[in-house]
Amino acid sequence: MQDAKKKKICLFTTGYPYGNKVETFIDSETGVMSEMFEKIYIFPAISNDPHVRNIPANAEIIRLDQAWEKHSSRILSSNFFLIAQILFSEFVTAPSKKYFLDNVRKFKNTLVHKLYLAEQLEAIIKREKLEDAVFYSYWLNDWTIMLGMLKRKGVVRSFISRVHGFDLYEDRWPQGIIPFRNFQLKMVDRVFSVSKKGYNYLKNRKLFPEKIAYSYLGVPDHGLNPFDEHAPFKIVSCSNLMPLKRVHLIVEILRNIDIPVSWVHFGDGKLFEEVKTLASTLPSNVSVEFKGHVSNSEVLEYYGSHSINLFIIASEMEGLPMSLIEACSFGIPLMGTDVDGIPEIVNDTTGILIPKEVDPVKAAALIRDFREKKNTKAFRAGVREFWKENFYNRNNYQAFYNTIIDISKGKR
Repeated sequence: MQDAKKKKICLFTTGYPYGNKVETFIDSETGVMSEMFEKIYIFPAISNDPHVRNIPANAEIIRLDQAWEKHSSRILSSNFFLIAQILFSEFVTAPSKKYFLDNVRKFKNTLVHKLYLAEQLEAIIKREKLEDAVFYSYWLNDWTIMLGMLKRKGVVRSFISRVHGFDLYEDRWPQGIIPFRNFQLKMVDRVFSVSKKGYNYLKNRKLFPEKIAYSYLGVPDHGLNPFDEHAPFKIVSCSNLMPLKRVHLIVEILRNIDIPVSWVHFGDGKLFEEVKTLASTLPSNVSVEFKGHVSNSEVLEYYGSHSINLFIIASEMEGLPMSLIEACSFGIPLMGTDVDGIPEIVNDTTGILIPKEVDPVKAAALIRDFREKKNTKAFRAGVREFWKENFYNRNNYQAFYNTIIDISKGKR
């Protein structure tokens, strides 16, 4: 630990700490990070939100200029062979040569943009003496392209990345192609999936499988949910109201519930009014409350002050949702679909796993069965223990940082 404290770390994010909707789960990581590193440099790709979340005292936000277009000619001419080599390598490995050629100009511009960012980062590395820092991309995305270029130039010795869901599964992208995936995996030193399912998926791709690992995310101990077995049965969900979250299926499950139940949903999105209208047709035994968008701290405060019997997620695809980890940490039982990383947290110990193709009638019957047999303090103690063993942030992040510090020193 003492040796780690001498290290500095550069964290590359999509928007954190800007905004109160994106990457809220990084908050639970930077607290531990601040204890283990001398200084944190945070590089957000998007930094135009007026709201800035609190960051550790030893952290600094660095915003890189994204206006690459006016520099494109200079960058292209001075890096022509590097750009050509990367594009050729990606073309050779592309599943669809036609798709690649149809989009080659866009891909070329992506490389020019990342080279412009790389120039700025190289200057910062020299100014702040960050040659021995840990370079950590929170997503396997464009940041890893930029870091790969700097590694190729010898500016960065090593870097690591997490990978979650959208940045992992190729079937979520046009033509099943994630741009520059070959280059990312070739240059990165280690990729840590947030789920075992993601780990196995990348391993089976057989692109540098020796670099693939997994490391669970985690949340702090916020205490127990104040369970009252005599209170009305309460179901909570928390997600954006967007198609892949399939919140409308929760409505259909509740339509088949014949016991008094209240449903509280946290989150908004483009389907907010549609889902709200659908929920207005539920029978009188089901009460509904849409909280809309609230801060993560308000959600956690609610979990700590209201008796909740079950947390539901009905997503079509996921990584390993932080919403499930947070609910689990309070000892709240879970219901979730059998997709991606969800079965790694939703199981017989923690609640109810339902098929991806949700049958609302069968799901409602499982909730009734849960209410009769598992709606107990003893079962909830098992839920809480499962969180502590698998998703406690201090344990997970300390082990993760010690590993990536070793990687930065050339230890494998």
